[in-house]
Amino acid sequence: MKTSIILPTYNEKDSILDLVEILILLLNKEKFEFEIIVVDDDSPDKTGYLVNERYSNYENISCIIRKNERGLASALKTGIERAEGDAILLMDTDFNHDPFVVPQMIRLITDYDIVSGSRYIKGGGMMGSKLRYWGSYLFNHFIRIMIGVETKDNLSGFVIFRRDILKDFDLDEIFTGYGDYYIKFLYRCKELDLRVCEIPVVYKLRQGGSSKTNFVRHLIGYIITVLKIKLDK
Repeated sequence: MKTSIILPTYNEKDSILDLVEILILLLNKEKFEFEIIVVDDDSPDKTGYLVNERYSNYENISCIIRKNERGLASALKTGIERAEGDAILLMDTDFNHDPFVVPQMIRLITDYDIVSGSRYIKGGGMMGSKLRYWGSYLFNHFIRIMIGVETKDNLSGFVIFRRDILKDFDLDEIFTGYGDYYIKFLYRCKELDLRVCEIPVVYKLRQGGSSKTNFVRHLIGYIITVLKIKLDK
């Protein structure tokens, strides 16, 4: 089984090369077949050009530099459409998502349709602000009540899924906005009764760069997404 790893970037020059190097070491050690696709939104800090320069001789590592599009969800969609793997893994590039969990996720995907990292099951967690942790926990509980999903962490975005499930997904409808794409993605998994496994992950503090999350704006987007799903049920 070949795994495609999609890494969306915007001004991540301080972390992207370290992340890719760690992934290469981990996956080569396990003898996994893989490709890494970086999707960069033409970062002012030249993240994309840095990746292309460093890995120009690697057949399984590439970087797409988008000139006319912006946004996390659409970047992931671009990577998914380019991916050639039997399984596709999505993760952040600032070390918020722990790359050392990736081999476990790849092993598990042979038995499930989706394997998703969760901060809110035993063994999971989040470094930093306790207020942020509990606020996110309560909002995830709200999501579960409103749309009936069983997953504990519906905003994680750290996920691997089998490529063949995409035939039943409208990527243009799901991969819009910021993190709200993941709410729509998991709800569609529920509709299709897919086999979902959550594994514990601990969110670490970001390394380098600055957060692109506008808390209030994105929270409003998440609430609107949840209400739309609820009303359409």
